[in-house]
Amino acid sequence: CEIIDNKALKLKDVDFNFIATNSGDSSNNPLNPKNALVRHKFMEILFRLSEDKFLKPGICPTQLESIQKLINENCANVFGRFNAQKWRDERFWNEDCDLILKVYMPVIESVYKRFSGKKTLPGKKKFMCLEELYSMCNNASLFDENFVDREVSVAFNLSMMTQKDELNDKRLFEMSIQEFYEALGRVAEESSPIPYGASIIDWPIEKRKAQSLAVKLENLIHILMQTCVDSITKESIPVPEISALDPDFDLKYQPKKKKLSRAQVFEANEKATLLLRRKAASSLSIQSALDSVSYTHLRAHETPEHLVCRLLLEKK
Repeated sequence: CEIIDNKALKLKDVDFNFIATNSGDSSNNPLNPKNALVRHKFMEILFRLSEDKFLKPGICPTQLESIQKLINENCANVFGRFNAQKWRDERFWNEDCDLILKVYMPVIESVYKRFSGKKTLPGKKKFMCLEELYSMCNNASLFDENFVDREVSVAFNLSMMTQKDELNDKRLFEMSIQEFYEALGRVAEESSPIPYGASIIDWPIEKRKAQSLAVKLENLIHILMQTCVDSITKESIPVPEISALDPDFDLKYQPKKKKLSRAQVFEANEKATLLLRRKAASSLSIQSALDSVSYTHLRAHETPEHLVCRLLLEKK
């Protein structure tokens, strides 16, 4: 942002404002650490910096004008790079990306299942944390001089839905499968992976960055398929021989039926037989309950013929 000019505002002034912004908070809330700025504190430090840079030197007469000048001249361009909704509208929400996500959904769900649940409590729904997303990228060997670990944190944060309570609710650290779809798109956008098996010599970074997001996303999923999916799942999930974006691609994309061993077939038959027996027993018990009626019910529906028979039986 080039806010520090070493004239009106120096590095020590930023340090002082950082400490002043964090002072007065004695709580030990892990969601509001003392050595970091949460959303409302970040807004406060922007006001403090604008005051030191523009208000006190007399460049701007009011606090409002000073903060407007700081945002427009120093922060707007940088903040624009982290506009989550703009990226969705311009790059992610389109038919090509939607097609890629639909075609490779079994792969995506398999990767999410493998790299989630590390911090999930027993009995709770699985979620993916930042460490697990980083582990996925590391397994896929995505990190290089153009894609560093900091980009994973940015992708994670921008993919998460905004939470109304960021100081007491840990939901903003718990990535769902829907948010994981977007995180994959952001990782693909920043890493710009080459097609799996291709030579990096033939794919310089400029050529990789120029690709559409759908192509980047498909390349990333192919890499994840080879590096982050176990062998059993890999055999049961087919990979299209041509790109899903190819006009000749067949949309009837169905996973292959998994071949079972004799032991697995025997176990499946035993389970099916047991289930049928339970259903049959349940049906018999229900039928028995339906067939049995009370003596009062029989007397209420007794016909003259029934009465004669009953009297004769009681006489015996």
